[in-house]
Amino acid sequence: MSGRPDEIAEETMAFLRHHRLEPIPQNYTLCYAALSGTHPALRKALGEISDEGIRVTQKDADELFAQFLATLPLGLSTEEPDHARALRHQALKIADAVNDAAGVAGAFNLELSSDYDRLKSDPANVATILATTLDRSRKAENELAAAMAELQTLRSELDAAREDSTRDAVTNLRNRRALLAHLTELAEEKRDHVLAICDVDYFKSVNDRYGHVVGDRVLKSIANALSMACAPHLVGRWGGEEFLVIIADTELSDAQRIIEEARESVASRRYKLRETDEPLGSITFSAGLTCVNDTDNSAQDALVRADKLLYRAKSEGRNRSIAA
Repeated sequence: MSGRPDEIAEETMAFLRHHRLEPIPQNYTLCYAALSGTHPALRKALGEISDEGIRVTQKDADELFAQFLATLPLGLSTEEPDHARALRHQALKIADAVNDAAGVAGAFNLELSSDYDRLKSDPANVATILATTLDRSRKAENELAAAMAELQTLRSELDAAREDSTRDAVTNLRNRRALLAHLTELAEEKRDHVLAICDVDYFKSVNDRYGHVVGDRVLKSIANALSMACAPHLVGRWGGEEFLVIIADTELSDAQRIIEEARESVASRRYKLRETDEPLGSITFSAGLTCVNDTDNSAQDALVRADKLLYRAKSEGRNRSIAA
């Protein structure tokens, strides 16, 4: 990404103002996705329109949004999730706060202009006019300070909403969206990396016997163990009982050693029911690891290989990792 979320938000609002685009959620989302670098194709397309100093029209923005952002990825619900509603709500409130601040500044400039005209036409009342001007200045300063304080609060809330949108609700690990974004960054930086897909063995039997509440506790425990064993590498929840570990700047053999240490750490734990202390026994996972290489058209090619290696590990007895 090009900077911190608050910096990108400022760049986004500046871009909208420069191109005279309304700060509505669709325009804000479009520009934020392009300026943050999370959507390289969109950024390139937007740059092709605006790099020569040409103003981006609302028609251009609508067409880009329809082309790059309107279609949901396969498997996503068309129902707006909570974090998306929060982002949309905060974007609208930020736009309102910016417009309020601009309104205060504009009104004050008009009042100053009026006072200047009065000074020219009625120089005898300088003291009265200056006192009125100072009073208006203090009022405008207070209103601007309040607007900026509100804007800072809204920025913090927007950052929190954005953070929520990249986190898995059960494990608090990065979710699939964040993992894919990180893979895109690594590809753009041409950094070598290894993908490891880890799948909890016999997890369905845990859910079937003890219920999803216990199953979620098991997932949280495994998430913590993986995160600790694989640090500082990125660990995220890929979906269901699958986790994805992205190990950058590391040879495949060293990456497998990291995953093996994590696997042994998870297998050594003894899980119990919180309510009754009934032992759940050993919980293990299997893993498939592969390098992302120059012959891959995208990370998807490597993910397919890792997935095949994972199921080979499953078929060979589980509780093991296979790298190739």
